Amino acid sequence: ESYGPSGIKVCYSSDNGKNWTSPQLIAPNPDKVGNAVPDLVQLSDGTILVGYNPRPGSPYSEDRKFGIRAMRSTDNGETWEGPIYIYDASHKGEDGCWEPSFLEMPDGEVHCYFANEHPYTTSGEQEISMCRSFDKGLTWGDPERVTFRANSRDGMPSAIITDAGEIVVIVEDNGHPGYHGFRATTMRCTLEQNWEDCWVSGDSDRRDMIFANDDDKNYVSAAPYMRKLPSGEILASWMGDFWGRKNWPQDRYDMYVGVGDRDGRNIGQLSQPFNVNADEHAHWNSV
Repeated sequence: ESYGPSGIKVCYSSDNGKNWTSPQLIAPNPDKVGNAVPDLVQLSDGTILVGYNPRPGSPYSEDRKFGIRAMRSTDNGETWEGPIYIYDASHKGEDGCWEPSFLEMPDGEVHCYFANEHPYTTSGEQEISMCRSFDKGLTWGDPERVTFRANSRDGMPSAIITDAGEIVVIVEDNGHPGYHGFRATTMRCTLEQNWEDCWVSGDSDRRDMIFANDDDKNYVSAAPYMRKLPSGEILASWMGDFWGRKNWPQDRYDMYVGVGDRDGRNIGQLSQPFNVNADEHAHWNSV
C-alpha cells in the first residue's frame, strides 16, 4: 500500500512477494485533501481493513477536516467498500489527528489507535486515542484516551498483544525527564482491562522507554513500530540518529530494529537493516 498524489493504492502478490501487480487505487484523494499514512490489517475472519489519514492542504477551511478513515474488503481485496468514517479532528493542522494503527482483540473487537491533537486546541499537547469496532470495522465508537503526558506529544502508535495477555502500544514520547527529543516508549494494560479506566499518564509505571541509551540523552528514537513473531518474541523498530557519527548532517536518521522478550521488554540485539549514506536517511519504518 502507498500514499501518493492520487491517494491510497494497493498491490497484490500471489507468489509470496516475488512478483506484484500494478498499483490499484482504492481511496482517491478528495479535493485539496491528501490521504496519507495507510495501515493494513487482515482480521481473523479474513476481512481486510486499510486505515488512512485525510490531511487537508492550505488554505484550510471547515469543510475539509483532518480525520481517520478506512476501506474494507471481505473478498481478499477484489472489491472495497468505503470510505468508512472513524474520526474527525479539526480543519486546522495544529489541532489535527494522525497515524492510524489497527489491533484485533481475541474476541473480535477491533481497535484503531491514532495520535490526536484535537482535544488540546489551546496547547501543543497530543494524546493517543482509540476507537472500537464490534462489527469488523463497519462502524466505530467515540474516541477514548489511551495515553497522555501533560505538556508533551505522545505520537505514532503501534499495538500488539503479548503471550502474557497484555495490550502493548509503542509510541514516540518527547517528555521523558532529562532526555531530549522523542524516545520509543511502551504503554500497557491487560486484556481484561482493555483500556477501561486505565489510560497511561506521564508518570505511570506502565510507561517504559524501551532503549534509554544513557550515554547519549540527545539520541532520538522516533516513529516506533512493534510486531510479534509466531514464536512469541517481539520486534521493535524506530528511526534514530546515526550512532557515533555526530559530524554527519543533523536530521539524518537510520532505521533500527531490536528484539525483545515475550513481554515486549528488554529490547536488545540491535541491527540496522539499511546501509544509509551521509546524504540519505531512513524514515517512517515498519516491520
